[in-house]
Amino acid sequence: MSDVRKEQIKLRAAYYNGVAIAIVAIGGLGVALATFRERSDLWTFGVAVFGLIGAAVLSIALREIAISSLAALDDE
Repeated sequence: MSDVRKEQIKLRAAYYNGVAIAIVAIGGLGVALATFRERSDLWTFGVAVFGLIGAAVLSIALREIAISSLAALDDE
């Protein structure tokens, strides 16, 4: 595997990892904190928790994609 291909794999993994972090920070924590600050009823709490869990699951999936793409470096 060429050095260029190795760097492309590393950059792709870094991108996926960055997107995963952004999803949790903005899509999960940001929305949850804003919701908790504005309202405190049970429905809003449930929606915020559901959104946070969804963002966390998506983030974990993207991180696993990044890790699997880095595993290709070990094969060579």
